[in-house]
Amino acid sequence: MASSCGVSEDGLARHVADAFRLAVADLAAVQPSALKLIPEKVVRQFQVVPLRDAHNVLTIATADPTDVAAEQASGFASGRRVAWEVATPSQLRSVIAVRYAPDRLAEIVLNALPSELSEAVRVVQEVEPESLTVRDLEQAPVVRLTNLILHDGIQAGASDIHIEPELKDGVVRLRVDGVLRNYLQVPRSVLDRVVSRIKVMGKMDVSDRLRPHAGRAHIQVGGADYDLRLSTVPTRQSEKCVVRVLEPGRAHTLSDVGVPDAELGRLRQLFANRDGILVVTGPTGSGKTTTLYAALRELATGKINIMTVEDPVEYELAGITQIQVTARQELTFAAALRTILRQDPDVILVGEIRDLETAEIAVQASMTGHLVLTTLHTNDAVGVLARLSGLGVSRANVASSLRGVVAQRLVRRLCTHCSERIAGQLTPEEQQLADRYAIVPPARAAGCEHCGGTGYKGRIPILEILVNTPAIEELIVTGQSALTIRRHAEQAGMTSMIRWGRTRVENGETTLEELDRIMGIGGTGESAAVTDKPAAGPAAEGRTARPRPHVLCVCGDQAVREQVRRLLERDGYRVSEAGDVGVAWQRLSGSGDFSLVVIDFAEGFNGRNLLVRLKSSPATAGLPVIGLIPANGHLEANLMEEGVDDCVHKPVEAGAFLARLRACLRRRRPDSGEAGAELTTLLETSEPSVAVLPFADLSPGQDQGYLCDGLAEELTHALAQMGGLRVAARTSSFRFRSVKSDVRDIGKQLGVSAVLEGSVQKSGTRLRISAHLVNVDDGCELMSERYERDLTEVFALEDEITRHVSERLRVVLLGFPPPSRATTPTGDVDAHDLYLKGRHAWNRRTEEGLRRSVEYFQQAIARDPAYAAAHAGLADAYVALAIYGALMPGQAMPLALAAADRALALDAKSAEALVARSSVRAMYLWDWNAEDGFLQALELEPHNPTAHHWYAANYLMPLGRFADARCQMERAATLDPLSSPIRTTLGVLCYFERKYEDGVTEQRHTIETDRTFGIANYFLALAYTELGRFDEAVEALRQANERSGETPEIESALGYTLGRAGQTERARDVLAGLTRLAGERYVSPVLLAQVAAAIGDPDHAFRYLHEAFDVRATELVWLAVRPTFDSLRADPRFGELRSRILGG
Repeated sequence: MASSCGVSEDGLARHVADAFRLAVADLAAVQPSALKLIPEKVVRQFQVVPLRDAHNVLTIATADPTDVAAEQASGFASGRRVAWEVATPSQLRSVIAVRYAPDRLAEIVLNALPSELSEAVRVVQEVEPESLTVRDLEQAPVVRLTNLILHDGIQAGASDIHIEPELKDGVVRLRVDGVLRNYLQVPRSVLDRVVSRIKVMGKMDVSDRLRPHAGRAHIQVGGADYDLRLSTVPTRQSEKCVVRVLEPGRAHTLSDVGVPDAELGRLRQLFANRDGILVVTGPTGSGKTTTLYAALRELATGKINIMTVEDPVEYELAGITQIQVTARQELTFAAALRTILRQDPDVILVGEIRDLETAEIAVQASMTGHLVLTTLHTNDAVGVLARLSGLGVSRANVASSLRGVVAQRLVRRLCTHCSERIAGQLTPEEQQLADRYAIVPPARAAGCEHCGGTGYKGRIPILEILVNTPAIEELIVTGQSALTIRRHAEQAGMTSMIRWGRTRVENGETTLEELDRIMGIGGTGESAAVTDKPAAGPAAEGRTARPRPHVLCVCGDQAVREQVRRLLERDGYRVSEAGDVGVAWQRLSGSGDFSLVVIDFAEGFNGRNLLVRLKSSPATAGLPVIGLIPANGHLEANLMEEGVDDCVHKPVEAGAFLARLRACLRRRRPDSGEAGAELTTLLETSEPSVAVLPFADLSPGQDQGYLCDGLAEELTHALAQMGGLRVAARTSSFRFRSVKSDVRDIGKQLGVSAVLEGSVQKSGTRLRISAHLVNVDDGCELMSERYERDLTEVFALEDEITRHVSERLRVVLLGFPPPSRATTPTGDVDAHDLYLKGRHAWNRRTEEGLRRSVEYFQQAIARDPAYAAAHAGLADAYVALAIYGALMPGQAMPLALAAADRALALDAKSAEALVARSSVRAMYLWDWNAEDGFLQALELEPHNPTAHHWYAANYLMPLGRFADARCQMERAATLDPLSSPIRTTLGVLCYFERKYEDGVTEQRHTIETDRTFGIANYFLALAYTELGRFDEAVEALRQANERSGETPEIESALGYTLGRAGQTERARDVLAGLTRLAGERYVSPVLLAQVAAAIGDPDHAFRYLHEAFDVRATELVWLAVRPTFDSLRADPRFGELRSRILGG
């Protein structure tokens, strides 16, 4: 009724309250004891909420104060006189959903936990609101469950406790030593009550679940005091809450935090300065704040005036004046810093320098007799110099004011209770890392009850300390490179983080796996190999290879565990062991990287108990399980019914055990999503056509996936050179990897006349390949051949298969012979092998895969510098890294151009290199003569869908040539009908044409056929926003976030949508978050500009656009056609910028 009258629910409630002279209910101030006076049945029947019980009067919230039946029922049930207050129906429904029913579920959760844990919660004491009595605390199940979560999190050493809603249930996760682990699965309704309980503890507004909230609370556990920093944020499902655990009583000095003795003197010497700036840098969670607080404790002797400006204040320190940045009071870092300069401080701590204003005030303070301590987000110590200059501080001021930089990371310390000394041979993974870091690790992680099964307990820093010297000052002023400054710093005594990390490993304090997880290759701007020379280019930023399947062997018999370990490690698997089911469960619940579990079901070992827990938990229910059973037992049938995938008799026979294990892993391998039947009409089946499916890997180690994919891709490319034959693109064909479907059905979905499938077996240096060409119409085999060659003959083998397939197609489909294949691209088998691995990684289209592909292509080029295909692959990888925002355009695009030019110098007819080069010319150099390159590539390979796609997206669409772009995109979709990027780009074309409804239709179509492709949800949201369907846009962005992870692009789209919806403050918060993120990683300024445009701030929008122009941001190429900047088009600055990019 309210909406039909044009009156909001809140407004109607106020009118009702005024009419009956009643108060409007404050549902945030519900007295828990009042809730117990009316049964849940009455509450739900009449939609009322008891608020307060005082002087025999029960105050109740209702939407209808004329409801006599509700008044009578409430008075009878409570034995009190009823007084009404007015609330909206939606408010009442929300509070009832949170306050009732979940208590029963919470009781169920508590009862399912071990009883001693339920009792342990009594150590949790807290300062309660006056309305919550001790009796309430003892009896309320949700309160007890909340206390249990806090208690167990603190006892486990968690720095953060995440309470997260999911689609159906909720999960509680603990961040211990920097790594998140699952702790508890709870019903969603219970989770909502737990979040509400925490909001009560932090004195936050319980009734407001649509905005972020922050608060603090104080508790005691085991006699120790803890401060809790509380934060909630609304999500699509419900509210998510994160609890940061702070222990103010823990004494932290620089020695306590684990600074190596060899660096303590240099560090204390820096903090002994009486003026200048000292910066502590590193990513979020690297211990910067802890190091600064430890230094402040040592400085706080009472003889100097120390003041801090923080956001937020994490620890309250005695003898120090601390100021909390408050946006509501307009107390920013800069404003607070200006104020405290009048308070005669000796030492000033600025929590973080985020903008030029703060930086300039800090520099001024440091030059007038104050020591300024602060933090920045950079990868290494030398990176601070570029960051300060990037904020706008002059090089001269940086040089004269900077006293030093401390860059640090935190690595997990090996658990002293279970770490294993390495006495024998290293595993393959350990050997790979040992070769990379040039050290032999003395110990490895194992796992026990003390460390939660992880093998690590606590964290220690690895750091590098740059002390400014006159020589370095001169280098800064003259603008010398970071490499030159690093070399001088090392000559002056700086030890790099990589060197300190290696020292920690050599001392047995951590492992190479942990060092590589934190630092990786290029993590500090330097190589992690034997030398400490800076890394050359983005290839150094790649990650290590994806680990092999990880098997957990749970068995009480050490001899059996050792036998299983030897068998599996010899076959290339990673193996962990557990001697009892308790330790096994800790390891399973604390880590998500296990591929399979082997459980001993010997009498008295409780293997069944572990099986029940494993299959009952959503996090582990999908893990395959192999049971070890006695040879004379009869357990197999029962265990299979209980969830075991397969059984092996003891004593273990190697061949049978490995075969069954591989079969389990194959059965549980996730299948690719099947395409919808409607896609079968997209291809013109009258044109002779063929699809090459990924070859099956039948090798013993199941480790030839890259060769299988590479062989199929090479055959696809070779067959595509045949005139008059259409070949389905690999993107579509490879969607059917592992899909158990009839070849004829697959062929019909791809719209082809024939399908080529096969298998690969590799044994030593021998390859055995079978290939079958099947007619889609009748299922008859047109060709069935088996080939066996030495691995060195792989090129001849590809030629032979291509020749046989083409001959059959010539007879059956074409009626004329195909041209012969080009000459072998390289004579080096290992180079070709590396190239196939690179393409395999590149085709995954993830940041990790792209970085790994760079490594493989570079290794292939190192073996054969004249290998044109490897250079073209390298160009593709760098272009993709720039488009996905993984590398700045200024880093990636010049490297892509150089690689493409080299490929074309070696092979002038490389269509891939032409497309990559033309994309760089258009998107980065803004050279609009690049069209010739695209057209040349299409002449060479008219059936190449990527050439049509990139020609349209990267050249025609930026110029507004939409009709030409549509022709190219429709041809790309015909060639590759199942390609999610191509279907999404068709929707983007509609979006640029302002055909928003058509854009929605296209993106929905993509999402229906591929629910993992979050980019489609992203562009769907943008289309919804332009249609004014803001709620649907926010939901689409939530789904994009789930499928693609949190990205700056999605955050920017959210800010743009909120701004267009009139939620200006929330949009500003998003913009502020993106600005902070830009201090940690590359964020395209175009993304900030579109949010500024949406909130009606054209000046800032154009400032960001000019920043984008300066860095040649990839997204800027579509400036002229992006609807997000329509509000700026009338401004002369827009036309000027457009002309500078597009010309004319």
